[in-house]
Amino acid sequence: MKSQICYQRIFIFLLALTLAQFACSFGAQPSSTASQETPASAAQATQPSPTALSERGTPDEAKAMLQKAVEHYNSVGREQALADFTGRAAPFFDRDLYVVCMGSDHVETANGGFPQYVGSSADALKDSNGNPLGK
Repeated sequence: MKSQICYQRIFIFLLALTLAQFACSFGAQPSSTASQETPASAAQATQPSPTALSERGTPDEAKAMLQKAVEHYNSVGREQALADFTGRAAPFFDRDLYVVCMGSDHVETANGGFPQYVGSSADALKDSNGNPLGK
């Protein structure tokens, strides 16, 4: 049982990193909150937050997200966790980092970056270099 959990953790981490690279090939999405700034939030915007310094997540941030995802999965159960991962909300979605889960049959069960791929085989998806993601 422990080896299966370890395998799943490693697989989710590697897949999340691969899909994050795939998502980066599409470019950054513009923020929709900029037009809704209030004077107080405009004053805060002059001091960059740590996440504003980079459009891309770091390997350490990806590992931290993976750990949070594993803890969340273990605490709330499979169904709720998969729904939360696909929901594109923090802490499971941050810039180009997001959680992706798939079964041993390569069918995605959660995808925080591209929710439309849930239920699809990762074998049909390719990274920015044309390599199949499911292999």
